[in-house]
Amino acid sequence: MGNKGWMGRWCLLSCWAVLHALPALADSRVLTIGVEALDYAPYYYLDSNGNYRGLARDVLDAFARRQGYVFVYKPMPTARLMHAFLAEQSVDFKFPDHPRWSVEARRGVLLSYSLPLVTLSEGLLVRAPHQPLKLEQLHNMATLTGFTPVAYLDQLHSGQIRLTENSSQQGLLRQLLVGRVQAVYLDWNVGMRMARSMAAAGQLEPARELPVDRVPLMLSSTRYPEIIDQFNQFLQQQAGLLQRLRQHYHLSE
Repeated sequence: MGNKGWMGRWCLLSCWAVLHALPALADSRVLTIGVEALDYAPYYYLDSNGNYRGLARDVLDAFARRQGYVFVYKPMPTARLMHAFLAEQSVDFKFPDHPRWSVEARRGVLLSYSLPLVTLSEGLLVRAPHQPLKLEQLHNMATLTGFTPVAYLDQLHSGQIRLTENSSQQGLLRQLLVGRVQAVYLDWNVGMRMARSMAAAGQLEPARELPVDRVPLMLSSTRYPEIIDQFNQFLQQQAGLLQRLRQHYHLSE
């Protein structure tokens, strides 16, 4: 009887431990991704209810379903997001990210970066039709608040080009349409999508003859390098899915 009693107690304790461990195991599959509260459709944006949408979420959700994770997206202003990710470490991942952004803030922080989820073509949009422009003919341009036209830093620092900022894509394109600036610096897919929504697609076009920044958007983490590795494998194995999503969102190369 004594042995049976101890066996019964051991079984009860084991069952209790397993049951109480289940919520912790479930919670370990729920992961937070800090994302930019920025309209950069079709890559990412917030809908009218504040939900994170776009190509980036479609890819991340497909990966999560395959691995059995649940991703919770936390939109924040860009500067706040960087602080939450690097200083507070209150989110598990950050998207988009790149090791050359906010370099000083990253010093001393061990980070893992994914392969590019997508690579942007950030260049100049101008009024159409336009004669091919030379770099020395540019005197002013506009971009979204907080963006840096890396390809034009020399001209900006020398004072040849004056840069203004706008907090919205619509406001940015209106500046160009009414002739307040010669060009706007924006990803071409993003800019032309917004132009179509403003019924102005025929009035704008990319200045392909001028410098372009190729900007890879990556997923990063301070906590889960193994999940970044899994995501890299997913991206390499799912080229077909990525191509279908590019077609779905009408992205040009």
